Amino acid sequence: WNELLVLCLDNQIKIHLNDIQIIDADMNDWDRPFVNPDGTWNKFKVAMKYLPREGFLGFQSHGDDTGDNIWLRSIKVLELKD
Repeated sequence: WNELLVLCLDNQIKIHLNDIQIIDADMNDWDRPFVNPDGTWNKFKVAMKYLPREGFLGFQSHGDDTGDNIWLRSIKVLELKD
């Protein structure tokens, strides 16, 4: 099993995979639609800076269309306190 930790606080997002930080992003850096901070293209019609900071969590499989399953365990969602 892989272990994933996602920390979101305001506009800051940090992601650790198996205790290695793989993402440290400031969502406010995405301030133009269809453009990443490095100038490359993305598919988002609204700049991520202006997207809601709260909502639902979703899980996604990147398998083919044969109905591949994803397996999850020990999911914990905690609210960060100041």
